[in-house]
Amino acid sequence: MNSKLSAPFAIMAALATLGPGISAATPSGEAVYQQRCASCHDSGSSKVPTKDALKKLPVVRIRTSMDFGTMGSVATTLRRDERDAVAAYLGVAGVNEAPPAKAFCADRKVKLAGSPKVAWNGWSSSSGNTRYQPGDAAGVTLDQVRRLKLKWAYGFDHDIVAFAQPSVLDRYLFVGSASGMIQALSPAAQITVIELSFLFHNPPSLPR
Repeated sequence: MNSKLSAPFAIMAALATLGPGISAATPSGEAVYQQRCASCHDSGSSKVPTKDALKKLPVVRIRTSMDFGTMGSVATTLRRDERDAVAAYLGVAGVNEAPPAKAFCADRKVKLAGSPKVAWNGWSSSSGNTRYQPGDAAGVTLDQVRRLKLKWAYGFDHDIVAFAQPSVLDRYLFVGSASGMIQALSPAAQITVIELSFLFHNPPSLPR
């Protein structure tokens, strides 16, 4: 009886030995691209960046797009290691991810008054949810609004989109991005005061 069972047990033992090695194999970024990305990015559509265009982007930006941005619905079934592999296959490695020091204020402290005169926290400044800011709080007249021109624009480095509406408290503008980065800006100085990171290191994905 033992001789009859020895062969199946031997096969099971062999599979158990090989199992961890198989599951731990690093996925091929090129294979992931061909299976999940090429049908769109190699299609020639003007609405989709080409593979050559993707190869000019930092790895972190491609990964962020899959984790939190426009590619989230496509990448939802990809495992963490598959996302990392295809991002590394396509993107440019070694790009400095941190903004330069000159992008920040010398004084990195955010100082808020107990009852700030200027406050816009949410969709409305009142419980009426009117999306209306009184003139004395806004500090600008209707005639001045008509003559407003863009003075500066802010880009989310290595990110895709802003997240939710900005909030204004005193002289600071707080705005978040889809990757979990909240930034405090000083509009008057056109400079970043501080960055607060709330990053998800293991974004959810469906089991395979």
